Amino acid sequence: MPSGFKRVFLTPLTAVETTDKEGVGTLRFEGNKIYKWVLLQNVTATVAVVAGDAVAYLAATGHNTNQVVSDISDADATQPICAGIIVGTVAAVLATAYYCWIQIKGPVTVTEVIGGSAADGHMLMQSTTDKTLTKLVFTEAAPNTILGALSGVATDASAKLVALDCPF
Repeated sequence: MPSGFKRVFLTPLTAVETTDKEGVGTLRFEGNKIYKWVLLQNVTATVAVVAGDAVAYLAATGHNTNQVVSDISDADATQPICAGIIVGTVAAVLATAYYCWIQIKGPVTVTEVIGGSAADGHMLMQSTTDKTLTKLVFTEAAPNTILGALSGVATDASAKLVALDCPF
């Protein structure tokens, strides 16, 4: 383990807390996976999530403040940025603050079907549908332009297996 990283944690990976027990933005390395302690707080609607559901950063400020949302209408309208995959179960009641771990790197099985007719080896991004990932889109007007941020690669799309790679 590199020096300077927190080694002892107060909460299990599946914990959902009403107070910040780890320090929002804290990273946790477990085997070949990386997790991030975040604030999940929806602004518009209640969207409950379970382990394996994708969450996005809150529009404009979420990545800087480590705030995520399960209600995709609270994320960036043009293209939501995937924060990671929920590890526990969160009721995600409107305007209620929850602190929890999300997985941001490593192999993961997602709950929802991967959208966009993704196949094995396709790059993935956050969908504009709550809790889901979809195939990364290249624009037709400018073939070298990507619409979306890379969230990972489908390793077995039919089994919903993903090599997750979300931004820290």
